[in-house]
Amino acid sequence: MRHALVCGLRVRDGRHEEGTENAASREAGVIQHKGVPMKTALAVFVSVWVSAGPAWAMLGQPAASVLADQQRLHAELRTMATDGYTVQQIEVADGTVVREYVSPAGLVFGVAWQGPKVPDLTQLLGAYFPVYQAALPAPVRRRAPVVVHTEALVVEMSGHMRAFAGRAYVPSLVPSDVAPEVIQ
Repeated sequence: MRHALVCGLRVRDGRHEEGTENAASREAGVIQHKGVPMKTALAVFVSVWVSAGPAWAMLGQPAASVLADQQRLHAELRTMATDGYTVQQIEVADGTVVREYVSPAGLVFGVAWQGPKVPDLTQLLGAYFPVYQAALPAPVRRRAPVVVHTEALVVEMSGHMRAFAGRAYVPSLVPSDVAPEVIQ
């Protein structure tokens, strides 16, 4: 009669029965394993994966959120002041570059990005994300550029694997002396 302990089950001549470790199996180096249930492991993995993504300043939010993003992501931040607005550029280690356009009032009025992947648009667009979703054409073609133009929001993006670029801005927040074409 053969005995083996496999994943906490004792196998006896092809029949499985629940059992505990015995001295013979301990000596043979077979260890009973009571693992974590698969659903629990999957839930933990997904929650860690989702929370690990980068965060960016949101459209319409104060410029201070850009500095918090830079510190949290350990990213390089460059600030470029021009007439009528400031550009704060965050570059992350994976090569993604996000430029956040800040008005003299201190609000982010536009964002532009380029990099190997599309950043999390729910984070970038913030409260404007539902406007974006509602304005998307019903069948979104995979390889075609995405263009959304509404009174409240403009989003344009295109690209292919490992080379994406886009921009989004709120027309009502763009300073009057700034042309939307500067958001690139």
